[in-house]
Amino acid sequence: MRVLLDATGLFNPHRFRGVGRYVSGLINGFESILKDDSEIELHCLEQIRGNENNGYLPFPTVHNRRPSYPSIRLQWLWNSLLLAKEVAETENFLYHSTDYNGIPISKKFKTVATLYDLIPLSFSDTYLRNKPLDIRLGYKSILRRYQRADHIISISEATKKDATQLLGISDDKITVVPLAFDKKLFHPPKDSDAVKKVKIKYNLPERYFLYSGSLEPHKNIERVLRAYKSLSNLPERFVFIGIHSKRQRESFSCQIREFKLTERVKHLGYVEDGDLSALYCGATAFVFPSLKEGFGLPALEAMACGCPVISSSLSAMPEVVGDAGILIDPYDEKTLKESMARLSSDEKLREQLKEKGLKQASLFSWERCAQKTLEVYKKSL
Repeated sequence: MRVLLDATGLFNPHRFRGVGRYVSGLINGFESILKDDSEIELHCLEQIRGNENNGYLPFPTVHNRRPSYPSIRLQWLWNSLLLAKEVAETENFLYHSTDYNGIPISKKFKTVATLYDLIPLSFSDTYLRNKPLDIRLGYKSILRRYQRADHIISISEATKKDATQLLGISDDKITVVPLAFDKKLFHPPKDSDAVKKVKIKYNLPERYFLYSGSLEPHKNIERVLRAYKSLSNLPERFVFIGIHSKRQRESFSCQIREFKLTERVKHLGYVEDGDLSALYCGATAFVFPSLKEGFGLPALEAMACGCPVISSSLSAMPEVVGDAGILIDPYDEKTLKESMARLSSDEKLREQLKEKGLKQASLFSWERCAQKTLEVYKKSL
């Protein structure tokens, strides 16, 4: 069995986001389980720009010299036409697409496609209605390619349900393969002074709530800020981290000023991977009441570091958090406020959730993800 895994998410802006974490974790998982396995010959599609050296991949690579496209429209066109031609020339591979911006479909090779979420469809008024016509048509084209793929890997049961309901894809054409976390990055700090050092490095308060992720509307940030504003008696400040666009940063700054929270909210933006575990461990709680998630990887990473989690009872979050965190209706601002106040004052509860979270996180691994993905490959051939 010959498989060409799309690893281009490691060499473009996705590398700092969930797609990059997924591709990296899946490759590491395959490296662990395929050491003595002769059933599969795995190759990686590597993205090359100019003469840059992308570093080491543990499997043979197929090089794709992709230019830096000035727009997402040209990237979609490339995936529709040129990538399909390239893959068809790579000696009978099954192709695993991990890039949701475009899936090459051809009768000359079989395609497995990973589906992360359908949030733009679930919140079409927010994400699609005011977009240019070519963007809306491009997104619909992507969805049609998912419908034409030979098999789909969904990262959660919630996303699988959306795919069957919103895209009309047959249930038996979709296999759920949960994500995992990097055990080298996300764990309770081994250095007893790690939390203290990271607080000094980022000028953090002694006590704080933490949020990690984008600042898009479905992340429910405005409701989080409103709830937090009414908790002015708590000792916790609020720290926000993540890779945020200029538009997101400007909008967030306006919200902070509007809620008069400039002295209580700290926006760090991008944080080095090596500092994340200490940041999570030092927080009173990780607050993540998203309205919709394809999986909710930050909540899993928080639990893996021993951080108590407040999250959403909707979409994929119950699958990830289980009974190891406080799950609330994300539209219920009062309950969100009460949950934050409760964790601030109840040290015993924080310790209980820490232990439960570590146990829950241990159920997820990239080796399991790779093994289930391998089973999908076999099913598709």
